[in-house]
Parts: sequence; structure tokens; C-alpha cells
Amino acid sequence: MHIKTLSISEVNGYIKKIFAGDIILNNLSIRGEISNFRLVAQSNTCYFSLKDENSSLHCIMFMDTVKDLSFIPADGMEITAHGRITLYEKSGGYSLNVDGMEPYGVGAYYMAFNNMKKKLEAEGLFESRHKRALPQYPKKIGVITSINGAAIHDILKVISGRYPFVDIDILPITVQGERSADDICGAFDVMNDTDGIDLIILARGGGSAEDIWHFNEESVARAIYDSKCPVISAVGHETDFTISDFVADARAATPTEAATMAVPDKRVLADDIEGLRDYLIKYMEDTLSKEGKRLDFIVKSSPLSRPDMFFEKYQSNLGRSRQMLEFSMSQYLNKKQMNMQALERQLKALDPLDILKRGYAIVYDAKNDLITDASSLKTDDDIEVRLHNALIECRVKEVSDIE
Repeated sequence: MHIKTLSISEVNGYIKKIFAGDIILNNLSIRGEISNFRLVAQSNTCYFSLKDENSSLHCIMFMDTVKDLSFIPADGMEITAHGRITLYEKSGGYSLNVDGMEPYGVGAYYMAFNNMKKKLEAEGLFESRHKRALPQYPKKIGVITSINGAAIHDILKVISGRYPFVDIDILPITVQGERSADDICGAFDVMNDTDGIDLIILARGGGSAEDIWHFNEESVARAIYDSKCPVISAVGHETDFTISDFVADARAATPTEAATMAVPDKRVLADDIEGLRDYLIKYMEDTLSKEGKRLDFIVKSSPLSRPDMFFEKYQSNLGRSRQMLEFSMSQYLNKKQMNMQALERQLKALDPLDILKRGYAIVYDAKNDLITDASSLKTDDDIEVRLHNALIECRVKEVSDIE
């Protein structure tokens, strides 16, 4: 039998057609460990290998697929990759063209969890300064959880037993599955638009890492961070930690603990009220006793028991004060009188009439102006001479200068 000789390109093309027509190779899920993961920026393509104990498979993944992943792939991570086998004709090598990827097993989930935790922690979503205090006496609590799970029954039972005075708004969601993250984010949107919500409890019972994985998703973390009121995260068992626990304002190990944290205990409140009542009664009794003793002391004091002594004391003080006032007034008046006498003597010494008595006279001209210089006079001028006790009408006979 003669076998046709083929070129390398023909062989590779033939194999490529076989790959393209194979049902399994075009819809393939493969589990393995990532090795030699690298990104080629020029082509926006990730290249890596998937390996197990005996073999390895070359893989290609484009950035559009990488952006939709819920975790960051890394060497050593065990994953499940979905895609199809393709042949690169030029080199004759085949590879898995990856169009989806999920962490596999607890270890892989743990690595994906740490990747997301590091990213959000670097953005500051976990910082204590963003944590809000839980209300001490909430009026309305929003609960986001499955309506069919045990978590809601535990929460309602605890709250009704501890603090039945609070209103509860329940927003049912699916707590696992593909819709879970979208349901949680939508529930927070509804709660933010609801008036009167003081506190939100996000709750889910226990489960595997896969079951509670959606509480580690970035969209859920940001919905909790953007909540208008404080959030308690209560997801899984006591040993389970999710990203929602780190972002929330408080973390509860179980839904039951979340309900306990959310409301006070009415029995404790009743004891506190009784204690305050006893304290007020004791305080009032002590105050009345203290003021009663003070009143007794005042009643028995000398001003009330012998008021005459009280008034005698102040009468004596009043008498001394009157004597001091009279003496001070007398001294003041004497001083003022002496000052006035001194002023009278000064005025008398300056009195012009008193000077005229000593033989002096004042001369006025016809216009009744004072004459102080003889040069203003001439013969036959009429003048008036003022003595201390008379006025003399005169006429100038002669004016002579005195040398």
C-alpha cells in the first residue's frame, strides 16, 4: 500500500482539524498545578503550564478571561481550568486555550482568599478607623440571609428572647451558587434605601470553602464597606473566616453570636434599672439625712436659739460704725473750713478797695477809662478820682513829668 508523502504543514493542518472536530478536546476541564505563570504585556496574554505528578500541559489565557477571575493565579496553586485544545501549526505544539479558571480544593481556595485579602487590605478596607460602633439600643435591624437556613431561625430566636422591642427586616438571598454574590450586593442596596435601619446582620451557616466562597468576593466586600449603617458578619462556623468578616464593622463566630452582639439582654437591662432605682433611693435618703442634720444645726445655733444675742452683737457694731462716721465727717468739715478761711485771707489781700484805704486812688478819664499813663492827659481834661469812700470830679490844670 502506497502512503502519500505529506509536508509538515499538511500534517499539522490535519492534526489541527482532528482537534477542532473532537468533542472532548473542545470542551475540556483539566485539574492541575500552575507552573511558570507569566504575562506577556505586548500581547496581553498569560502563558503557563498545568502539571500533575507525571505530565504537564502548556496553557494560554487572554486578559479578558483573567479580568473575570475571582482570584489571582500564581505558581503552585491547584486549579481547574476550562477550555479547548488548539494546535499552533507553525511549531507543531498544542496547548490548552483557557476560557475559565477556578481554584480547586481547600488549599487553592485559601490561596485565592489570601490574594483577595492582600488586595483589599492594601486599599485600607480593613482599617480600624473605618469601623463603626454598633448601636447600643437598635430600633430596627436588617438581616441578610437565606430564608430557609438555620441561621435566620437562630437569629430570630435569640433576638426575641433577649430584646423583643426591636423591629427586624429580613431580606432573603441565596447564600451559595452563582447568584449568591449578586444577591448579597443587591440586598445591601435595598437596605441602604430603607429608612430606619440601625444595623445589618449578614449571616450564613457553616459549609465547605466552596459553599462560603461568595462571601470572599470583591463585590461583596465593597458592598459591606459602602453600607450606610454598621454591619455584623456572621458566616460559617467559629473557625471560618471570610473577607466579609474583615470588612464588616464586627465579626461574629456564628449567627447566634451575631444576634447576641446586636441587641442587649432585657434581663440585664432590668437588673440595671433596678440597680439605678436602688441607687436613687439611697442617694435621696442620704441627701435628706444630710440636709436634716444641717437644718438641726442651724435651728440649734445661737442666732436662732437666742436672737437677742445676735442683734446685740450687730447693734454694738452699728454704734461703733456711727461714731466712726461722725468723727470722720467732723474732721472733713474742719479741714474744709480751714481751707475756706485761708482763701478768704488771700481774697482780702487782693481787694482793691482795701488798697485804697491805705491812701491810693484810681483815676478815670471822661470816657470812664482807667488812666495809667499821664501822657494820655492834657490841660483842662475832665477826670474822676476814686478814693476808698468817694468820687471826686476834677479838671487838669497842668501835667508835669516826674523824673
